[in-house]
Amino acid sequence: MSTHHEQLVVLDFDSTLFSVERFIEDLPAVIEELFGIPALRFHETYELAKKESGSYNFYDHITLLGISLAEAEHILTPAYFHHDYAYPGMCDSIKRFKKSADMVIWTLGHARFQEFKRSLIPVLKDILFLVTEEKKELPQN
Repeated sequence: MSTHHEQLVVLDFDSTLFSVERFIEDLPAVIEELFGIPALRFHETYELAKKESGSYNFYDHITLLGISLAEAEHILTPAYFHHDYAYPGMCDSIKRFKKSADMVIWTLGHARFQEFKRSLIPVLKDILFLVTEEKKELPQN
């Protein structure tokens, strides 16, 4: 009789595996370098991009900044992001989990944007990635 038990580990993506804070800190410099849009303009439009989609979506934001999606997708690649967006110890933990359990990463947001962020952490590339685009309910003031 086998004592092996199937295990499933479900992980949240943003702010659990992926450092959204560090990524958002880096975005203004990348946008300025690639498209010549000052970091101040990025910051001025950040909340508007966040409110329109319910959660932040880079692709909505660049449209607000006057950059075409085709241009952004052609130019913007993971090569422009020079930081490690994984939390300390996360990659080692993922490698250990992979040995003993099936894994699923579940995330909320725009699928294309979530996939781009996932591409910045190579250890996550072969894990099932479930994305929901359900809008967050924003508090009514």
